[in-house]
Amino acid sequence: MSRLLASLLPSQVVTVVATASAHSGLLAPEEWRCIAAAAPARQREFTAGRVCARAALAQIGVHDHALLPGPHREPLWPPGFVGSITHCEGFCAAAVAHAGGISALGIDAEREHAVTADLLATICTPRERSSIARLGGDARAWATLVYSAKESTYKAYFPAARFVLEFHDVEIEVEVKQGSFTATIVGARAPSLFGERNLRGRFAFGDGYVFTAVVATPR
Repeated sequence: MSRLLASLLPSQVVTVVATASAHSGLLAPEEWRCIAAAAPARQREFTAGRVCARAALAQIGVHDHALLPGPHREPLWPPGFVGSITHCEGFCAAAVAHAGGISALGIDAEREHAVTADLLATICTPRERSSIARLGGDARAWATLVYSAKESTYKAYFPAARFVLEFHDVEIEVEVKQGSFTATIVGARAPSLFGERNLRGRFAFGDGYVFTAVVATPR
């Protein structure tokens, strides 16, 4: 799964996937204070994400950075770096890169059938629901792909735009043969990202999961 996620990203992005021990790893005191009152499951996922992020940062020269959450739970990466963390049942990973070559970065992983029929209208626009129907095959897997693509888009978008996107503020167009997608910011109030309203992403299915990644590079 590590190679599969890494294959969606440029070579300068460092990805680290959690091992079983990551969920019981050590946090910096400042990080622990952020989740000390949280439920045990939240503590474990937070810890695994920080362990992965710290390992990724270490590979590009940053050590002992306390990765605190911002007001919207977004990781506050050290100056000069961009990154993203994802966790779902059975999987956790982090991706980090120098901000000079990559302006925005978002990754996401979901169980392949995480989106059920009753969630479809909440997550997908009418156009997306029509596209899923035309794709045929496993509709829940395609719906989960759309959901994951929106999550990756939000993670790339929010740190730079500082605007909270709702599900219907973004429309995903899937290019199945290319293993890619376009995320278009359609919300009228949502600002563009670095002057662009179309963000490019890639996806892959494997081991019962769907993986997505969105990367923006300097113009």
